[in-house]
Amino acid sequence: MVSTTTTSTTSSQTTRERVLACMRDFTSYQATRVALYKEFEEL
Repeated sequence: MVSTTTTSTTSSQTTRERVLACMRDFTSYQATRVALYKEFEEL
C-alpha cells in the first residue's frame, strides 16, 4: 500500500475495488465448494 494522502473519492474508489475483488474471490470460492460438493454427492 502506498501511504500517500489521497482524496476521499480515491480512497472510496479503492475500497470499492477491494470489495469487488473480495466478492469475486468469494463467488469463485462458492463455485468451487459447489463443484466439490457435487463431486462428493456422486461418490
